Amino acid sequence: MKKYIMTLMLLTLSYSYVSYSSTREVYRGNTTIAYVNFQEAFNKAELVQSKLKEIEKKETNLLTEKTQKESELQKKIQNFQNTESKLSETAKKNQQESLQKEIMKFNQDFTEKAQKINEEKEKMVADLETNFKKVVQSIAEELNIDLVLNSAGMVYGSLNIRKNDITSDVVTNFNKLNPVPKPAPAKK
Repeated sequence: MKKYIMTLMLLTLSYSYVSYSSTREVYRGNTTIAYVNFQEAFNKAELVQSKLKEIEKKETNLLTEKTQKESELQKKIQNFQNTESKLSETAKKNQQESLQKEIMKFNQDFTEKAQKINEEKEKMVADLETNFKKVVQSIAEELNIDLVLNSAGMVYGSLNIRKNDITSDVVTNFNKLNPVPKPAPAKK
């Protein structure tokens, strides 16, 4: 029985040592760690910039449309106020209801269009993030990197770890794999 207990204790101690030493190996540098500044990569990627410009153009067009429609509605309101005293109560009430319906429809349409643009933007960002992660995975596998961190979450990185910044590689590979679509030629 004593032999059995001693053997069990030796096995437990040797397992603890192996577990401890393998944990220490991670900290000794046997695990290759790199990092990416995703914000910088996102800002430098050509496709991202192109897509953001498309979204900005849609937002600008929507705001221009909104301003024009608001101006039209303001003129209609002003016109109503100028002629209000000459109208019968029924005509006044009908025009007020008509203007209110038009304003409500305008607000609803604007909100729906703005939501659609926001949804498009969110989907675009999600798709691009997925593509970035694939590029990071590809680079990590190619360079035998065990762990890639987002630099936004790093509290400290020694000079040794800073050598493993793969942000520029991510941007370069992302741009190669995701070229900006060329605009269709103008029709003559």
